[in-house]
Amino acid sequence: MTIGARCIIHDGAGSVMLVRHTYISGWHLPGGGVDVGETCEAAVIREVAEESNMDLTGKPVLFGVYLNSLVSARDHVILYISDSWNYKEGLSSTRLEIAESRMFKLTELPISIDPSTRKRLDEWRGVTAKALIW
Repeated sequence: MTIGARCIIHDGAGSVMLVRHTYISGWHLPGGGVDVGETCEAAVIREVAEESNMDLTGKPVLFGVYLNSLVSARDHVILYISDSWNYKEGLSSTRLEIAESRMFKLTELPISIDPSTRKRLDEWRGVTAKALIW
């Protein structure tokens, strides 16, 4: 089984952090794979720092566990929520995979947002029921 961890990072005023990778199209929630011996929470904190240049300053809250059947029948995504963060100074040396990261107003999401990312944001906002499939 493979496990990934992603995070809806919001500012409490209607904006969320999205990232655009260099190797896949669309805007996504920051996150990535959970390393061997790493907890899901530690992975999401690390991935957020690497991809968005943000440090989560509070404990991220578990929102859901999803089967990501588009990747494989054994892939799962753990989704967290955080409204407690600080921008880090300077760019991370591990950001080679990230073309761009920025905050978007929920009312002005990019047209090229990944469909699964849009679904997770709609679930979080209560617009749609929570799904089990990523």
